[in-house]
Amino acid sequence: MTVRAIAKIALSLLLLKMVIGNTSAVKYTALMVHAEPYSWLNGTQMIGLIPDLLNVFSVKCENLTFEVHQVHWSLKQLKEITMNEDPLPEIKSNVHGINIDRNVILGMNNYPNYFKKEHKFLAYPFIFSRGIVAVVHRDTIGLGRKLYEAMVDSAIIMYNGLLLAVISGVIIWAVERRHNCLMFPNETGPGILNGIWLTIVTMATVGYGDMAPRTKLGKGLMMCYMGVATLLIAALTGVYTERVANAEVHINADTKMSVVNGTYDVEIAMRFHKNRGTYIHGDSIKTVRTYVEALKLVQTKQVEMALIDYNVAAWLQEDIIASDLRITKFIEQKFHKHIYIYEDHTEHEKIHELLKCFRYNQNSFDHALTDFVRPINIVRLDVTDMYYALFNIGITPIMSSIALLTFSIVLLYELYVTIKKRCQPKGASNKEYGVRKNEKRFAVKVFEKKLDDKLQGFKEELLRDYNELLSNENRVGFFDQYSEQNTERSDLFILN
Repeated sequence: MTVRAIAKIALSLLLLKMVIGNTSAVKYTALMVHAEPYSWLNGTQMIGLIPDLLNVFSVKCENLTFEVHQVHWSLKQLKEITMNEDPLPEIKSNVHGINIDRNVILGMNNYPNYFKKEHKFLAYPFIFSRGIVAVVHRDTIGLGRKLYEAMVDSAIIMYNGLLLAVISGVIIWAVERRHNCLMFPNETGPGILNGIWLTIVTMATVGYGDMAPRTKLGKGLMMCYMGVATLLIAALTGVYTERVANAEVHINADTKMSVVNGTYDVEIAMRFHKNRGTYIHGDSIKTVRTYVEALKLVQTKQVEMALIDYNVAAWLQEDIIASDLRITKFIEQKFHKHIYIYEDHTEHEKIHELLKCFRYNQNSFDHALTDFVRPINIVRLDVTDMYYALFNIGITPIMSSIALLTFSIVLLYELYVTIKKRCQPKGASNKEYGVRKNEKRFAVKVFEKKLDDKLQGFKEELLRDYNELLSNENRVGFFDQYSEQNTERSDLFILN
């Protein structure tokens, strides 16, 4: 075989391959609704996760090209499309003049299984999702709200504890007032107040030690009171701890939720309501067209929460936090987002080639999806609401101003005293200090002087009486009278 013959054979094979390649080339038209982050319109071009992955498949799969266009139908209208002789009449009218062949890929979120059964579509699992997350307003899981709920739940406990403290305080005062009048005065007002003070301090387990019962009955009553008060405080602490520690949002039959119509999120929402034996009402589950609308309803507090896909929450996480929303609950439910390929019987083999190409390049797709999905920060208790509340109502600024003012006054006073001591003459300062130091000694001297004056007066009176005694003829009788009088005077002097 000559070189020319070999060249002719090679050229023939190349031409044959080109012809076969041209005849087997398939151009698919992908129609997608606005569903961030899977697909959305940026100017005149559809971008997002699904268009990017279709471009990857265009490179990986030979003879496959994709044109991505946005459609504006609602999900309900799309499910009502009738696939008979002319399979795409309404799709054509929605795309507005785009020439669409029968090889159409519908980029969707999730649709019920009957959609792919009743219509001529092949459903292909395209995007894997870990589950659904619940997005709520930060006020719903705020620390202030949880403390308020705990206060409401424990109102009956606090009321009974206050009644117990008042009754026990009155009883303790009645028992102790005759034997412990220094701590529990006989006066009704101060005595009862001291008794209530003792019971409240004991219930709060503070124990200042400023007062305590002394009688055996009082001590026994306080022991019984401490046992009951400890149980009440333990119950009160348990209520607050349960509210704060278990701040997870619970979905019940009355929880108002927003979900994207036609997605798997709707099935999850209906399942939560169905498990609680209730029917679905329009006020309970509100369906919208986009995830942004679902989050907007939560932000404006028209609904309590939004159930959105995990991948979407990862994509919109920064926007969620900036909108005062929090991702608070993760519902683990593994499922796939499907794309639906119209099954044209005349090109059935080409469709299988497309699916085969998808399967062969699944690893590349999974790698791209892993890079796309970022970790989600799940917040079960948000403490920032206390920060905002304290600043909004002005408590923190006022307290800060008072603290700064107090510190400034104390500092200026100490500075004034220091300067005054340094500027004052030394002698005057020592004299003033000496007077303060000898105040107690001076008081003792005054008392001693008064005592000496009384003794001197008593001596003079005694001497005068003695002289009268000597001059009296009836000395014995007068002496007895004198002794009795002076004995009384001595007792009186001692008492004084």
